[in-house]
Amino acid sequence: MAHCELCRTETDATVLYGGLCSVCEPWWNLVRDLVERTPSWQIEAMDDVAAMADLERVRDNGIEANDEGWAEILSWFLPDSSTNSLLDGWSDDSILSLLTSMRHCLDEESPLFNADAPPRPHGYRKMFVRPCLLNGHHVQTTFAGLTMVGDWTLTYGPGHLLLRLILSEGNDPGGRFVRLMKQLMGMNGIDLRSITDRMELRKEQLWIQDIRLPGAVRPFILEAIEWPEDPPFNYTPDGFHITILDENRKRHVLRLPHSPRAIEAFSAIWNGRDGPDLARRLRGLTMAWAIDSGNEDEGEVANPTERSFYLLRSVVDGAPGIWCDRGHLRIAGSSGVHWRISPGVGAHGAPYIIRPVAQTPGGNEVLFREICAFDAADELPLGDRICTVALGLLNDEEIRHQIFTINEAIRKVLRYTRPIASTAEGP
Repeated sequence: MAHCELCRTETDATVLYGGLCSVCEPWWNLVRDLVERTPSWQIEAMDDVAAMADLERVRDNGIEANDEGWAEILSWFLPDSSTNSLLDGWSDDSILSLLTSMRHCLDEESPLFNADAPPRPHGYRKMFVRPCLLNGHHVQTTFAGLTMVGDWTLTYGPGHLLLRLILSEGNDPGGRFVRLMKQLMGMNGIDLRSITDRMELRKEQLWIQDIRLPGAVRPFILEAIEWPEDPPFNYTPDGFHITILDENRKRHVLRLPHSPRAIEAFSAIWNGRDGPDLARRLRGLTMAWAIDSGNEDEGEVANPTERSFYLLRSVVDGAPGIWCDRGHLRIAGSSGVHWRISPGVGAHGAPYIIRPVAQTPGGNEVLFREICAFDAADELPLGDRICTVALGLLNDEEIRHQIFTINEAIRKVLRYTRPIASTAEGP
């Protein structure tokens, strides 16, 4: 087994082509520079003198990357905060024990608590009718996710951190959780609505709006600071971590604080709340500390592009109606129409071409003209954009009634393949 050079998914080495899996290989030339270059924030941070002095202090004091160690380090950056003020009194083991004892109202198989669980599919209906009261907050697992007082329905992210936020002092734990997801991952951690709820038709084009899939990393940065590339944060149910590539392309993973107060302080400093100098110092220390003593893991994604293709690979592996077909992505829509997504310059400059596919009675395939599918998502990593469109086309029978271009394409294919039946097709 080996790791794909792009999505980092462990794959049978005999089916890799140039180190790439069949999902990623067609798109490699489009994203190679994004994956292989060193992010500018990392180049800038590695030259920070104060960060190197901090690393020596970490080594001299034998500080470990746990809540206590991070609390001590963050107190250097925040002189008005003591180490104890950044801790919450809970450990990872105590949260795990609490989760086990609350099986009656919390779903341990949720993506919040199970690192291997995919996002909940549309129509998931595992219900927990018995809510519980946790630190004054009504908590209940529903078909969508974890519902709490404050109208938050949370579906993905580090679930153990969410429990710590609920148990901590302060109001609106759901809102604090969402802010952290936005600042560190670019995601809102809220309800994964169906793709069609995020689409609208404008000028006979397909616009995909309000999409922030797990690869879309856009942390908040003060306007006075400009770091073009996003830092490579990831998460497990326990909490957040960061993956850094060294000069030999080895991947080093460093755990970030799990205590709510500490991770909130970390995120605020990193994203520039206390000024660019302090942000650069924290970034430099985190990067150097990860390379110095972080765990090596070649399966970890280290930038938003890799993460977006990890998402795409997981969707292709998990969705029976999406597969690779000789360098193209093939989608079997619910309407009975097949779609093909290929690399190339598509409508409105999109980096892919989308075409309906029909099959003649003799078994030959016919490619129809490219459809206009402008996703209005230039700022998203390529894997996210492909994944978004593929999931939408998988459910084409539903979205055809909302999106003109999809409906017209389906009607043309059905007129070709089922001329009699298609006369009854509605708009």
